[in-house]
Amino acid sequence: DCSLQRRHQKVIEEGPSPALSDDLREQIGEAARRGVAAADYTNAGTVEFLVEEDPDRDPDEPLGPDTPFYFLEVNTRIQVEHTVTEELTGVDIVKEQLRVASGEGLSVSQADVELDGHAIEFRINAENAAEEFQPANEGSLETYDPPGGIGVRVDDALRQGDELVTDYDSMIAKLIVWGGDREECLARSKRALAEYDVDGVVTIVPFHRLMLDDERFVDGTHTTKYLDEELDRELVADAQRRWGSEAAVSADEDEEVTEREFTVEVNGKRFEVELEERGAPPIPTPEGGGSGASGTRQRPPQATDTDDGDG
Repeated sequence: DCSLQRRHQKVIEEGPSPALSDDLREQIGEAARRGVAAADYTNAGTVEFLVEEDPDRDPDEPLGPDTPFYFLEVNTRIQVEHTVTEELTGVDIVKEQLRVASGEGLSVSQADVELDGHAIEFRINAENAAEEFQPANEGSLETYDPPGGIGVRVDDALRQGDELVTDYDSMIAKLIVWGGDREECLARSKRALAEYDVDGVVTIVPFHRLMLDDERFVDGTHTTKYLDEELDRELVADAQRRWGSEAAVSADEDEEVTEREFTVEVNGKRFEVELEERGAPPIPTPEGGGSGASGTRQRPPQATDTDDGDG
């Protein structure tokens, strides 16, 4: 399902489509197989269809087998969203593509292909969603720390310290999340996007985080027109202000930083410890002195080293 698009360009892809019943999905799959067979097409490719949405559909009732659908196009190549198919089927599509190109047969048959769980791909584009997805024209990845964990896959093209390349597509990475069902996949996606730390280049990570709280997207009732014509643009701007890397920089600059110094005694040894508290109120000067011109410090209570068995 590639319905979430801006200017006919996909930003989130998922499978299986939450809008389709199993019967309708099988009909569309069979139409694709018959079409490429009739064209004697060989190797990797993607057949795309448009499906009529019922505006009054209950989110718990997927579109049935009588729903009209229409052939759109065939992309005679591997596509960005092939990772969703790989996560659902366990088939390495790039490997199979190379096998066919070298004259070998496929290592799997149609009967071997079964869908397992749910997968969502988030395109990590260097764009500002709050500015109509305007591409970034410069920048370097001052911080780049992608998420990990069970069911999380990241295919990326840059590393921390790299300069943004603006001569080509704005996509710098893909985040693909798998779960046993869509609910688990959405939950893992929330965690993964919250952990995706990018600084120095604006990205649409805040937009993706917004979508995971968006009722239409969560219900699976969004259409190809939703992003361009129906989504409240102020919500997108709010998400960018809240979660964008530039928001974090602004917050850091505005925060009051209080430095604290302590002498800590652990196992009979003294250690000088310096801490920074951001957003903390100023430390009141103790009566009778403090850290004035003499540079003397008040000694805090002795710390206790507790061994809880964790070493």
